Amino acid sequence: MTTKGQSRGAATLFMSLIILLSLTVIAVTGGKSARMEQMVSANEYRALEAFHSAEAGLEYGIRWLATITPTWVAGSCNQNMTLTAPALTASNGDSYNQTVSFCRNTATKDYVRVRATSVAVQDPTITASVQQYVRPNTILSPGFALNTPPLVVNGCVNGITGTPDVYAGGVGSLGLATSQTNTPACIDTGHLDLHGGTVLGNAFNTTAWTYLFGSITKAQFQAMAAAEAAAEAAGQMLRSERHYFWITDTNNWHENVGTPTHAVVLAFATASSCAKTNGGVTIYGVVYYEDPSCGNQGWGGADIFGTASFEGNLTQFTANADVNKFTLAGGGKGMDETLPYIGAPKILGTWKDF
Repeated sequence: MTTKGQSRGAATLFMSLIILLSLTVIAVTGGKSARMEQMVSANEYRALEAFHSAEAGLEYGIRWLATITPTWVAGSCNQNMTLTAPALTASNGDSYNQTVSFCRNTATKDYVRVRATSVAVQDPTITASVQQYVRPNTILSPGFALNTPPLVVNGCVNGITGTPDVYAGGVGSLGLATSQTNTPACIDTGHLDLHGGTVLGNAFNTTAWTYLFGSITKAQFQAMAAAEAAAEAAGQMLRSERHYFWITDTNNWHENVGTPTHAVVLAFATASSCAKTNGGVTIYGVVYYEDPSCGNQGWGGADIFGTASFEGNLTQFTANADVNKFTLAGGGKGMDETLPYIGAPKILGTWKDF
């Protein structure tokens, strides 16, 4: 009996040890599994944080792009820019650094790829990237991409005396666009020398303003010009940094403005009483006259690299006036590439995360 009892006791002890060992293994394995799940869950959570951080960086980059004058440099996609967006800190204390890159190919320069990459500060292996294509816009309408000429007239051109010069960039280049039919009775350039440039009648059927600036209203432009004037008055912007001028002063314009890489827009309001530009003045950009009678009251002499535009018939143009296509200034860029962006709408269907 004793031997049998001892055997049963030993067996019971052995089984108990086996059960205890099994429970221990299960407990240890369960603990490891729980910790692993926690780690996986934490990594997934931080990966999601990184993704949302990258999305924020993308939006920041697009809005930044929509308010600057771009300076593109050569790179892997022909033209590049980079931006360091503000770092973000999540509610749990995790921080993420963000870099935004901008890529524009010269063959499709109207479109820009914006890519934002977010990297966790605590663990650089946790990253996320998103991208979106946008189409930045300047104040100029798409007409400038279609070779808008140095002279734009919302009416007829005739009876011009003297020998004012318009240089479109070579024989056959578009030198003059009008809203009227190109007939001898309406388009008689007289002594206006286009230097081989061509004339395009019926180029637009609205106003010269709409042809030049598209959907930008005069009220919007005035607000932009007023904001720059206020910034200049407050010492926050140099006059040479301004792009937009809404002119109501009746005195003649006597100031050199703009550069071959910094276009400006001078809009002479009706209130300016067709103020003339003094001789010897050099302007890089667009000169626009709102009053339809300004083309009939003389104009003044100036060297313009860009576009001179009149909201009415053009019958007087001084002999010492020169209007040249903007690229002839030596910068090699069009006006649409030297003005600030005023928007960068997203191209639908081009968003991606990876």
